[in-house]
Formats: sequence, structure tokens, C-alpha cells
Amino acid sequence: TLPPNTALVEYFVGKDLVRIFCITNKHYSVNTISVNKSTLEQTTNKYLRTIKNIDTTRYIQHAQQLYQWLIEPIQSILEQQNIHDLIIVADDALQSIPFESFICDSAADFDTHTTCCLLYRYIIQYHYSATLWYYYHKTAQEMYQTAPSAGQSSVEYVGFAPVIYQQTNNIVNNEVATSSTRSVDEASEEVHELEWRGFRYRNLLATRNEIQNVAKMFTYATSFFVEEANVS
Repeated sequence: TLPPNTALVEYFVGKDLVRIFCITNKHYSVNTISVNKSTLEQTTNKYLRTIKNIDTTRYIQHAQQLYQWLIEPIQSILEQQNIHDLIIVADDALQSIPFESFICDSAADFDTHTTCCLLYRYIIQYHYSATLWYYYHKTAQEMYQTAPSAGQSSVEYVGFAPVIYQQTNNIVNNEVATSSTRSVDEASEEVHELEWRGFRYRNLLATRNEIQNVAKMFTYATSFFVEEANVS
């Protein structure tokens, strides 16, 4: 079951039409818009190009058009169901575009368009398919429910940081700071290269802190650092 105030919107791009499947925990609908695939692809390409080139005038035009095609047919449903979160399952050319920057107001202009974007109305996330989303959501719920009794501590988040820390002596306020007085995180970090499957990767500084801070956001989390963060 979808969470409250959430809609899963899946698109099918056909030769001469686009079907929009909108699912909430109380409603299901299918809408069809008449737009051929070639026109849709041209519009999405122009939309992306105007964003890249910061061409505001043409961006507004294409962002309004995409909203009218892809969101407006289900807008009344979203409002009636008090939807706050959208799960977008895109298809074909729609997979490469950001829905967040669609413009909802056909009267928006250069001065007002930034406040009319879809991101001001909804929290938007993307998924590859409704089936995969359901499987992931169902599996995550089952693992979360069994975690306390099973003693599992890494069901919500697992972080990997294959970083290498090089502890060295440093002069701080005319005193020598050694590894015995400084933690690993505080120790000097020397950039190393990691080699894996024939490719060389630069060491990412401060990765340990980032992984640890993200882990604090979850009830059941675990992290693997340095040698522990390996493919086995």
C-alpha cells in the first residue's frame, strides 16, 4: 500500500500517445494524451537544452508545455487526494528530464516563473518501475519489522568508506600533535589512489565523517571503513 498523501505516477510513451497511470492508496486512474513520440522527444530535448544554456524565455515555454502534457491531466486527482509526494516512473525520453522544474502556471513569465515550479508543490522521487518500487518498499518494511528481534543492525542504511588515513606528526601551536593525542578523523589525511578491477580511484577526503553523520539519521545502520569496505 502506498503511504498517505503519496501518488505513484507511471508513464507509457507510445507512437502517438502517452498514457499516465496515477495510483494512490485510495484511487487509480488512467489518462491518455495525444502527442506523438517524435514531438515529445523534441520538446524534452529543447527543455534540457534551455536549462543547460540558461535560456529562460524558451525554458518557460517548454516547461509549461511538459506540465500541460504530463501533470495537468492528473492535477485534480492530486489535489482531491491531498497529495504531497510524487513517485515518478518515467518512460523513454521522459527518463532524462527533471519534473521538478515543470512550470504549473500558464501565465508565468520571466519575473514569476521561479515560484511556479512543480518542486514547490510536491516532494518528487523517481523509480525504475512500479513493480521494483513495490518490491523494495515491501522488503524494507519486512526487514524493519524483524530487525529488533533478529538483532539485525544494518537494515535501513549501510555505508562504505574505503578511505586510507595516513597519521603524521604535525606542529600545532608550537607543539607536536601525534597519533597518540589525535583521533583517526583528526589525523592528517594523505591522498592515496585505490586500485580496483584495473581502475585507479582517488581517495575521498572526509568520507568517514560523511558516512558516520548519515548513519546517525537511521535507527538501524552500520558502516564499513578502510579494509572492512571491500567487495567480500
